[in-house]
Amino acid sequence: MHVLQVLLKIVSLSILVLSNILYSCSSKGEDSLLETALKTSGDNRFELEAVLEHYADEPEKLEAARWLISNMPGHYSYSDTALLSRYHHAADSFICVNPDISIFALCDSIDSIKTLMGVDFSPKISDCKLVTSNYLIDNIDQAFNQWKNCKWLRHLDFDMFCEYILPYKIKELQPLDDWRVKYKNVYDEELETLDYCDLYNGSAYQACRLLNEAYRRDVHPGPTNEKKVNINDVSVRLKVPHGMCSDFGYLTTVIFRSVGLPIGQDCTPHWGNQRLGHSWNVLFAANGKHIPFTGMMSRIEDGVIIDERLPKVFRSTYASNPQLVKLKHSDCYVPPFFRNIFLKDVTDEYTATSLVTIVCKGMTNKTVYLCVYGDNDWTPVDYTFVKGGLAEFKSVGKNIIYLPVYYTASGQAKAISDPFILDFKGNIRPIKAGEKMTTAQFDRKYPVLKYVWDYAHLVKNGQFEASDDPEFKNEVYSVHTISSGRAVGGDIEVSASIPPCRYWRYINDKPETYCSMAEIAFFDSIYTKPLIGKIIGTNGSWEDNPMWRRENLFDGNALTSYCAPAGTGCWIGLDFGKKVKISKIRYIPRGDGNMVEPGDVYELFYWDGECWLSLGQKQAETVVITFDNIPEGALLLLRDVTKGHDERIFLLDGQGRQEWW
Repeated sequence: MHVLQVLLKIVSLSILVLSNILYSCSSKGEDSLLETALKTSGDNRFELEAVLEHYADEPEKLEAARWLISNMPGHYSYSDTALLSRYHHAADSFICVNPDISIFALCDSIDSIKTLMGVDFSPKISDCKLVTSNYLIDNIDQAFNQWKNCKWLRHLDFDMFCEYILPYKIKELQPLDDWRVKYKNVYDEELETLDYCDLYNGSAYQACRLLNEAYRRDVHPGPTNEKKVNINDVSVRLKVPHGMCSDFGYLTTVIFRSVGLPIGQDCTPHWGNQRLGHSWNVLFAANGKHIPFTGMMSRIEDGVIIDERLPKVFRSTYASNPQLVKLKHSDCYVPPFFRNIFLKDVTDEYTATSLVTIVCKGMTNKTVYLCVYGDNDWTPVDYTFVKGGLAEFKSVGKNIIYLPVYYTASGQAKAISDPFILDFKGNIRPIKAGEKMTTAQFDRKYPVLKYVWDYAHLVKNGQFEASDDPEFKNEVYSVHTISSGRAVGGDIEVSASIPPCRYWRYINDKPETYCSMAEIAFFDSIYTKPLIGKIIGTNGSWEDNPMWRRENLFDGNALTSYCAPAGTGCWIGLDFGKKVKISKIRYIPRGDGNMVEPGDVYELFYWDGECWLSLGQKQAETVVITFDNIPEGALLLLRDVTKGHDERIFLLDGQGRQEWW
């Protein structure tokens, strides 16, 4: 028994010594970061040291202050705070006196104000050299007061508190104002109602849901991906109810944290199956779940990640990522997204992932990136450093096509291997153009997403009819019934049994279809151009919106459309003034302009292992286009040379149909 006690004491002493060694190493690392920050601060060092001295007798707050200051390098603000204040005042005044201005005109005007005032040329400075002791102390005290007293934060440990409540700012160039005070009491009365329910009292989820709905109701946010409103002052920015997902993610994080809700911001550099990337908010709920939602723009219970394919997801942080710091200071070219050192990989929280290993001979210590097809080019979504001739990418989203690349000093991407599919089982399936050739027919250049499907499928069961009766009550000929709700155009060959008629129309009696359509054209046997007639049928449009008037059906523009004033019983057509023999009818459902359109010139490309090679250009004569001499198994891309920018890679399945990736 004595021997056992001695052994236990030896083990306990060893554990204690090891713990002290690890703590010492950790402390040295933290001390090193702190000293670096203090050296960076220059003449402002006394302000930061004053914060440390202020909390000398409060260990927990002192540790938080050390953490804030240690991670301050890399965070920056405008040095001329007076100029920034004047700019936001000028922008606020302009917005107030122009309440009905379009978002595009507003963005252009705000940009002009910013340029005229010289804000773009105003120097930016490290927060280490700008933040005052009073500002930092005030923020730390308020953050601790929230943490200790707010019922929605009781579940946060110290590390989570430091990262998602403590920071004095949410994004770079955010004005260093009293944002914690400005918005904390705006919806007090509504949040107070949760106290009346014992189940909801103290629920961060329910508080987040209620607050999100309150701002959705009062701000009426509308998304736009084309224009960015360059205003970081929250009170001014809230007056502009349009913006990108990142804009409302920022506003949500600032405002929700001000009331004591643990909110973060996540993003994907790019979707794995469509254009653009996306950003959203995440709530750190009391049950340990991280709940994603698009702040202010949709209900929290709707979520954001359901059917989308996610290659990678990153979370915005205040603390820097050592690997990204290493990458940023390397001699290699670094793509813009990964120049942000305040990101953390959280892909495993969102989707099934796999380890991807790429052989990279002769590239030891180089940086390799994993790309998905993005906005008309390959877009990097992950990075790694080559070790032992291998590039290992951890936690990579499945069911996506990737291309591994490295970048030259000038920023040109060079493929390391063939693109590949990372399938559901985590297997890598290389994609390589074969030697055999095939022929294929295409009707779209971009996949059908929900916002297109919502309207395009309304044409199913729609009917084309002909008659000599302007009210279509006598001798009505049924010409064609649309059997498909796909977002593609249709060319209808009219049966020879249909006689010449004066009136031709489109009608859909299926409930809640609103006679929805983008384009209709009637042709005689010559087929050269649509016949012209007088527009007849149901007057008006849904909610009297001029954007959905019936003239849009015959304007030759697939991006304008008709939406009737009632869900059913409406129709639209042409009076040709005399009997005409129609040989063909062409229709295009409401959509996104990515259907093949007659008259547009299209170019088909395939990936040859190093770059996109053209298979030639052709002008579409109908709503489909055919290309020959396509290498079997090749990764393909169809581009509309005439107009538009949406395009997406695809393969051909066993039936020669487009399989989008």
